[in-house]
Amino acid sequence: MPRYVVHTPLRRGRGIKPAAPGDTVELGATEGDALVAIGALSPAGDVVAEPETLTAPPPPPPPAPPPAEKPLQRQNKAELRATAAREGVTLADDATNAEAIAAIEAKRKAAA
Repeated sequence: MPRYVVHTPLRRGRGIKPAAPGDTVELGATEGDALVAIGALSPAGDVVAEPETLTAPPPPPPPAPPPAEKPLQRQNKAELRATAAREGVTLADDATNAEAIAAIEAKRKAAA
């Protein structure tokens, strides 16, 4: 009877101890060849490669730093208002872009 090395757990019937991976079993050629075809066994004379070790994929790269703020002169009214609010500058509702820029620059100069 041919001998085979088990690669996957193998139940061989009632009253027979299941075969664990790495065990050597004796099976009829027809049954053994069918299990070799699906990768459950290999002939005992073959060299069996170690199972492939799975590793986790590498972590994703850190997020890119936020883009640098646009110069005040290139910001639109909404961006100027957001910059002013972030920097603690109070603007009048009808402030022009030039007035907003002047107020933000004055606050920055005073803080320096």
